[in-house]
Amino acid sequence: MFGNIADSGNNTPEHEVFIQTGWGYYYNNKKLFISETHPLIKIKPAIPLLYESEGWNFGWIMLRTDGACVERICNPYTLKFTDTNRRYGIRWFIR
Repeated sequence: MFGNIADSGNNTPEHEVFIQTGWGYYYNNKKLFISETHPLIKIKPAIPLLYESEGWNFGWIMLRTDGACVERICNPYTLKFTDTNRRYGIRWFIR
C-alpha cells in the first residue's frame, strides 16, 4: 500500500494498517461487500516514523471482501491523481 512513497532500495517495515471506511454496498448475487475509506494520509514507513518532504501523500481506497483494492492517491505537490489496482489480505471489523 505504500510502494509509491517508499524508496525502492528501502526495506519497508512489516506493518498492518487500520482504516475507517464510510459507505458500503453488499452485492447479493456476487456475495461481495465493497466499501470506501474516508480521506487518508499515507506517510513513508520508517522506524522511527518521521516526516520528510515528498514522503507523504493522501487519497482514498476502495476495498472489497475478495481482497481487490483500488487506491486513488493524490500527489500533494502536483495535485495529480494516480489510480492503482492491488490485492491485499483484508480483515473487517464491524462495530
